[in-house]
Amino acid sequence: MTLSIRWKPLIFFVMLAMLAYGGYYYWDTRIKIIPEELFQKTLEKLSQLESFRYNVELRLNTGGHERNISQIQGERDGAGAFFLTGTIEGTKIEAYHVDNNTYLRTGDAEKWMTIPGNEVFDQELFMIEIDPLAGFRFTRADEFTYLGPVKLEDQKLYILNLQPEIDHPFMVKHWRDFDYTLYVKRNGDLVKAEVTGVLKAKPTDTMTMVVEFWDYNAKIKLEPPVQ
Repeated sequence: MTLSIRWKPLIFFVMLAMLAYGGYYYWDTRIKIIPEELFQKTLEKLSQLESFRYNVELRLNTGGHERNISQIQGERDGAGAFFLTGTIEGTKIEAYHVDNNTYLRTGDAEKWMTIPGNEVFDQELFMIEIDPLAGFRFTRADEFTYLGPVKLEDQKLYILNLQPEIDHPFMVKHWRDFDYTLYVKRNGDLVKAEVTGVLKAKPTDTMTMVVEFWDYNAKIKLEPPVQ
């Protein structure tokens, strides 16, 4: 007896299986998000981040009126040096900290002041402007909500929301009920964070902090300004 094989249906089913596998592989590697894994990956990336560029905005909402506290753009290299420019409490500021010296220019001043050490920037008061990563040192962050994907400035990002306990002396001293919304790349890079908190001394007032990060572990070399 001669067995006849129906090639067309066989080829069709093989192609269908290949398409199904290809579709699953694409979904598994390009679309599927496991929020718990993404969150842990984000925390690991932040803990290993040494050099980067960033924006920080701090705003205070009091009595229904919003007041800008600071708006800073900065850079940090892997050796602990930093550069920042922007406004703090309405005053223009530009500063470098390189080789344990601070170079400062405020307002409309043309000349740089050179100050040994870093005492001009109190680490408690200005920690966020100098090192925005300080606001992401969590002592507890075991509960969060995955809010889905979003397209932001031509980037596909994934939104995580959490109410963590944080290790930041100034923030914890003055604020409570922190709420973090994180905009994260698939690889774990934190692109943007929106943080709110309630003022302990006046619970009707709230603080909003918006932080943006880019150039993760880029080769950044900061030099003192030319005097």
